[in-house]
Amino acid sequence: MHHRRLKEPGWTRGIVISGVGSAATLVVLLIVAVTKFAKGAWVPLVVVPGIIVVFVAIHREYARVSKALDVDPSEKRPRRVDHTVVVLVGRVHLGVLQALDYAQSLRPDHLVALYISDDDDDREAMQAQWREFDIEVPLDIKHSSYRELTGPVLEYLDGLDERWHSDTVTVVVPEVVEGRWYEHLLHNQSALFLKGGLLTRKGTVVTSVPYHVDHDDGEGGTAPQGP
Repeated sequence: MHHRRLKEPGWTRGIVISGVGSAATLVVLLIVAVTKFAKGAWVPLVVVPGIIVVFVAIHREYARVSKALDVDPSEKRPRRVDHTVVVLVGRVHLGVLQALDYAQSLRPDHLVALYISDDDDDREAMQAQWREFDIEVPLDIKHSSYRELTGPVLEYLDGLDERWHSDTVTVVVPEVVEGRWYEHLLHNQSALFLKGGLLTRKGTVVTSVPYHVDHDDGEGGTAPQGP
């Protein structure tokens, strides 16, 4: 097939040589497969075709995605995007305030903060803290019996789509970043699972806003809790 496609000088001779080599290889393969099958020859007979099938499937997947991403220059037209930003918040701390400032700097069409609450006392305490800090961003509170994040957040975003019909919803996640890798393992695990759950939601962008905790100065000596 290579020689027939390119038809380089001497391509007919190349076809003959390749054909003889392929035939000889096939004969050897059949002899070994029959005489040594029970002694382990079955392994390459099974494994090699399996590897080939996997590689062909991977190639087809890459080709499918590449075709889906292709765009013609005539199709590139600027359009207005209706943008909603949702900031996930826990208790009010420096990381949350920084995330709210970042969200406001995006100047979205709609901006709201979302808090996941597990009981009435928790909800009232959060509302009181929001008023105490006099935060201008509207606060929505959604109930979740076990403070599970992904399901309630996805339900809330579906409700926003019905309310505002936004083209793009950006979910801003405040994240605490510690200086030492083992300390970082103690934070942001819920945010990690949440980002994984939001990844497959169409029209949704997830943005992490890191707050770096510095142990060397007086600010942030005790790591604030994440959302």
